[in-house]
Amino acid sequence: MKTESNVGLTMAIAQASMRKHCPSCVVEGFEACHGGNISTVYEIRCAHPAQPIILKVYPDTFHWKMAKEVYVYSLFDPAEGVPTPFILRRTIPKRSCPTLTC
Repeated sequence: MKTESNVGLTMAIAQASMRKHCPSCVVEGFEACHGGNISTVYEIRCAHPAQPIILKVYPDTFHWKMAKEVYVYSLFDPAEGVPTPFILRRTIPKRSCPTLTC
């Protein structure tokens, strides 16, 4: 599993992002995922919690697209035994790219 990326995610950034949600989280690694047409998508693997986390980084011009994705996820009705995405955190910082952590 890669631990550095040419689009800006580092272990330190991944760890800091995850600690905001789960203070005891220990990031073991991450890798870029394929298929994000607008956002850059990463899978973050942690020792705790053991479930992989998806981090999406959107260009500033597409912050509205992230808001739409958050809205669509809010419409999902989780069914028992069926994996359903949910949002851990949504950020729109003033000086860096918007991010969505699922």
